[in-house]
Amino acid sequence: MKQTIVIVICLSLIIISSSSALSKINWSPSTVLSSESNLYSYRGNIVIDSLQTLHFVWKDKSSILNSSSDWDLFYKYKKQNNTWSTTELITPLSINDSNCLSLEIDSNDTLHLAYKDQTDILNAGSDWDIFYKSKPFNLNWTQPVLISDLSTEVCTCPSITIDKDDTIHITWADTTDIYNSDKDSDIYYKKKIINQNWTDSELISKNSTNTSIDPDIAVDDYLTVHIVWYEKINGNFEILYTYQLNNREWSEFEIVSTNCTDVSSDPTIAIDEKNNLHLIWVDKTNLFDNGVDYDIFYRFKPFGKNWETIEVLSINSISKCRWPFMIIDDNDIIHVAWADQTPYDNKQGDHDIVYLSKKADSSSWGSMDLVSTDSKYDSNWPQLIVDGNNTVHMTWWDEKPDEWITYYSYGNQEIVKDDIDAPSISFLYGVMLVLCIFLIRKKRKIKR
Repeated sequence: MKQTIVIVICLSLIIISSSSALSKINWSPSTVLSSESNLYSYRGNIVIDSLQTLHFVWKDKSSILNSSSDWDLFYKYKKQNNTWSTTELITPLSINDSNCLSLEIDSNDTLHLAYKDQTDILNAGSDWDIFYKSKPFNLNWTQPVLISDLSTEVCTCPSITIDKDDTIHITWADTTDIYNSDKDSDIYYKKKIINQNWTDSELISKNSTNTSIDPDIAVDDYLTVHIVWYEKINGNFEILYTYQLNNREWSEFEIVSTNCTDVSSDPTIAIDEKNNLHLIWVDKTNLFDNGVDYDIFYRFKPFGKNWETIEVLSINSISKCRWPFMIIDDNDIIHVAWADQTPYDNKQGDHDIVYLSKKADSSSWGSMDLVSTDSKYDSNWPQLIVDGNNTVHMTWWDEKPDEWITYYSYGNQEIVKDDIDAPSISFLYGVMLVLCIFLIRKKRKIKR
């Protein structure tokens, strides 16, 4: 009996010691990424390849590399333990604005870029259209491909993702009346399987009679495509969600921002290793006495189940939040960042970049980090990626009066110990096992 109890207690201690939580990050001093720029540099995206090389694409109005004086897209990279490369122009054919880029990378380290452009390339016309380019590993950027080939009106910002089979998925909003979609802005979708052509455009918001804006897209391990966007319904913007399972019809879209009575916008969706959905967005609703300013809301959908209760992530914020961003890394850790006007550093008025994280299966978030500690201006549009050493790489842009500058910072996140929930559960589990064994042994003695 004593030996059994000792074994069970030891097993419980092992369970407790194997549980984990996330350390607070010590962020590096920020460095300038747009070093060759002398005008406006902003809205960059960052990804990382299998060799731990960082790839960064951003929008810039400077006349770099003989680019025109309009907005163009530029690229640079940083190999592990090395400095950033010189800047490369991605949109040399563009003579009008290039904007709203979305960057991803596949299993072969090919970069995939979706963006919108006003240039009449490939008979697209001079309105805003969606284009696509790629950059195979160690090769040059390809020529642009027109994605919104049926569009004759204005397209808005696209979102791109790559699934486990390296199929490319793109979604965007378009005001063109395609497939009897009316003249309001609607959500469209295309995909490209390896060695095949792009599919025809699909209308996602087919039952919508309102303006649909800014979709985001993710694909799970079962190749189910998930799309979220925001739309004006009954005079108020709401977050909507739909999915497509095994190339079947798209589901009826549902409102995810339930009980929200003010503006809900800018949704971002991500999927963890168990195919659970995680969603964040900006919301002005005073849902939990969090004030009537804009906050960051979060909602979780377990695989095959309904959406759970809304949480407020910016619980400590007393001012305006905007530009939320979220990814889930290979260790199933959720990383969230946004711009917050709260004077966490005792500086009034400007937005700063804040960061939050947790294990995907944990019930509680870690402590919030202030990233842009040396900024004196509005910091906007945080984007991040995590490498194989658990180092978080963050980019954003500062809105200086006469020059917008893109910055970069990084910090390592160690897994040190878990929150109180996991150890408590493990301890109770061990105690219950000991008690059960004791009762079983006692019962056997009585029978004898």
